[in-house]
Amino acid sequence: MIKAAFTLALVAALAGCAERPNLFGGASRAQSNVAPSGANTPQERRGLFSAFAREHETVFAAEDLDQMDVAFEATVPFGTMARVCGAKGKPLGNLVGTSSVGDFKIYDTAPAGVAVRKFYLTGFADACPRQFMAATAVFGAPSKYEALHYGEDKGSYIYGATDAAYDKIKENTCGVPAGEPCGRKIRKIDGHTTFLSAYELAEESERWTDFLIHNGSVVATALKTKQTLPTDQ
Repeated sequence: MIKAAFTLALVAALAGCAERPNLFGGASRAQSNVAPSGANTPQERRGLFSAFAREHETVFAAEDLDQMDVAFEATVPFGTMARVCGAKGKPLGNLVGTSSVGDFKIYDTAPAGVAVRKFYLTGFADACPRQFMAATAVFGAPSKYEALHYGEDKGSYIYGATDAAYDKIKENTCGVPAGEPCGRKIRKIDGHTTFLSAYELAEESERWTDFLIHNGSVVATALKTKQTLPTDQ
């Protein structure tokens, strides 16, 4: 009941972020879309962790992401994540990342590689690993996110649907509105929420995917591409 109520509130918040001022980089149109179960229709957006980024975001209700099942032999497209219950008990590769939230862990199927390949995320209540594609992947705590978004370079970051999802979580936990940092309660958010960034290249990546994980579910995902900035004349 509580999870369902939160999901409905989160969906409503995301739907309301269309054509609103960007908190981190001026005004722009940001169209939100909540995809039906199994759908994968991206919407063009901008900004989350990295500055000067254009992104394609697909925002799912938590239960929709959990229903995206693929076979163990399958390979999901870059920018998506799917449940692979057939991977239970099978070798997933090397452990390369451990989150401070829950039991989430990242496994790399070819840690010596440099190309995009299968990664697995474990730690979900159903014990089914989730597959995603990356050349490298890392966890990021909300405290790190806020240090970037509310620090000296906050004007470089553009408000998007993933930020709206985080703002809803922040409002519920810290009692502060969008555009304001959590403050002293940030450790509380760090205890139930984390970001996972999956990069297309091991270094100097032009594209990456951000996943927002909250209370054991992936609640938002964003495929992002760096913009080419004009040079000074």
